[in-house]
This record gives sequence, structure tokens and C-alpha cells, in this order.
Amino acid sequence: MFVVNEDLIRRLHKMLGLSQRRFSEETFSHNQVWPQRMTFFNRMLLSDLVTISNHWHIPIRYLIRKDTETEPLMSVDDIVYQGDWREVKLNVDAFRRVYQTACARKGRKNVHDALGVTASCIWRWLTVRFTVRAQMVCDFCNFTGVDLLDFVRDPNWKAMKSAPLHAQNQPSPTPVYEGFFSAGVANTEDVLASLTRLQSENMVLSASVRSLRQQMEQVRGILLTLDGVSPASTAPQTVEILRAFGFAGSESLFTPYGWQGDAWGEGVPTLEDFVARCNERQESTSRFLVLPAVAAIFNAGALRPADGAFQPILLHDDALDYVMKAAGLDVPNARSVSVADFCCALNALHLTPACCIDDVNTCYPPLFADKMVRELAGK
Repeated sequence: MFVVNEDLIRRLHKMLGLSQRRFSEETFSHNQVWPQRMTFFNRMLLSDLVTISNHWHIPIRYLIRKDTETEPLMSVDDIVYQGDWREVKLNVDAFRRVYQTACARKGRKNVHDALGVTASCIWRWLTVRFTVRAQMVCDFCNFTGVDLLDFVRDPNWKAMKSAPLHAQNQPSPTPVYEGFFSAGVANTEDVLASLTRLQSENMVLSASVRSLRQQMEQVRGILLTLDGVSPASTAPQTVEILRAFGFAGSESLFTPYGWQGDAWGEGVPTLEDFVARCNERQESTSRFLVLPAVAAIFNAGALRPADGAFQPILLHDDALDYVMKAAGLDVPNARSVSVADFCCALNALHLTPACCIDDVNTCYPPLFADKMVRELAGK
């Protein structure tokens, strides 16, 4: 059976010594593509993997492999093809042929049900744009018995498919150790110098980690001191506090939004149902969207007008569609997106719910990016 090699794909940018954004820029010419794919991994397209394959000379069958191919991939040298690279291509005509053959054998409805798609979706793949997800490719191959290489042309893999996994590269010994064993004691000093340099670099890295921990403790202290303070006075300081400690714009260190299912207590609703129920209950959206760790500076409670009256919450469809597409969630009706996915999109794009939700009953930090979304979506 075919499986998406998620472990390798998620580690790939680190194996190449790159950040997610740098890897995204070099591979896709856009620094947001790869962080979005890592956030919404199930939306990874087959064309994304083909782009990675051609850019980094990694045969496609390392990215989508058979579950019988279990040899560990330890380094970039193990997976990068060392010969003359020939471009990997998606052959839509070949997919059309194997799809029609599979429908004749398995039944068209059974094939569609196995993929979880409609006939119109297949039609768009074959006639408009082949935007099939990588996981669906695996499902299709596993259900129909089709081989991935029947419609993904990868001459680099086929040229070496009869050889054992990784045999085409024949990695040579590491130069430092090769020199050490061949030249004996003469190169011992080089080895010791390398070890000394690595030890120094490790000390610098350890110091950076300690400094980061101290900064995080300081932020934690600020959060504790702000607990119970009026959200109207603390919210405008949010961005300044985060920027002072180097957390602004960091996906890994600061993700303020997440679905608070315990507070809601009724599963994960769609965004439209969520807003409707908040209006019905007359409750602020922040209670269910803001993580407890940052609630102290974002919103210590539902901020109400002076008279205590609840104001209706509104969704801006244009802005919501814009945000969902930017996050890689290009769905027919953005209102049908789950609140959990909506929070992930906000964190990935560094926005607040205020970019597309009008809720004067709460106090989200005022961000210029939210205003830009409204402006761009309105054009």
C-alpha cells in the first residue's frame, strides 16, 4: 500500500538546514506556502511533492512510498539523487486512462466513495487543473491497485528501481574520519579541532536556550501581574509586550488562538454556527477562541459597553473568504470551516478574529494586518 511519507516531509527542511520559510521561498518562491502546508498537512497536493522532487532532486517515491519500503532515511545524502536529474512530471492523460480502467473494474461510484470526492471534482482534475491531494493519490492507488509511477513520470526512480534502496548514491565515508583513518595520527589534530569547534557552538546554543527560557519566564510573570486587569487597558499593549521579548510573528513560540472545547461543551461547530450560538447566548467570542495562557493580556473577560448591553456579532464574508484562501482553505463556503481550523489559520497568518468578525463585546489586540485584510477583501 502507498503512504504519504509524512515523517520525512515534515523533517525535510531541517535536513536541508533551512527554516520553513526559507525552504518555502527556495522551493515555491513564496515564504508562506510551506508553513501553511505544515499547518494543514492533509491539504498537501501531489503537485507540491512533484515541485519538491524536481527542485531538490529527490525521487517522488521517497515522498510517497510503499509501506514495505521501511529503510530509515538518515540524511539528505540518502535521498538526493546523484545522477543526471530528469524532470518528474504529472501525466494527466495517463491518470485519465488508469482512472477509467479502475472505474470499469471497481465501479465509478465505488472509486468516488473511496476518494471521498464527487464526479465534478474528478472532472476538474482531468480538464481544468490537477489539484489532487497527496493522500487521495495514496487512497486511489491502494483501492484500485494502480502504481503511482503509472501516472507520475519519474525516470530517476525507474533508472534505479532494481537496485536496493539508497544504493544509487553509495555515500562515501565522512571526510574527517576518512582522513583520520587513512592518514593516522597526522590528522588527529584536525579531528580534535573539529570537536572543539562543535563544543564551542554547542555552548553558544545552550546559552541561547537559557536566554530564551529566561525571556519566557519574564513574559509569564507579566501575564500573572496582568491577571484581572481591565482588558480595555491591557489589550493595546499586547503587540508591544510580545515584540519586546521577540515573540511577535513567531508561529512556534506564540499561537494565541485555539478552540476552547471545554468552555463550549458541544463539539466543534462551524464558524457560522459558532457566531449564531454566541449571539443566541449573548456571549463574547473570545471566551472560546483565546487560549487561557494569553487571555490575561488579550481579554480578561467579556468586555461590555458601559450599559452592559450585548451587541450582535457579525461575520464579514469577503474578509473570511480572503483569509481562508490565504491559509490554503479554499472551500466553496468559508462559513462552513470549523472553528478549530479558523484558529489555525489565524495563527499561521498572524491575524486576530477581528479580521473578519465584528465583536464589540470583546477586545482583541488591534493589528494593522486585520485592517489590511478588510481593505484587500473589499477590492
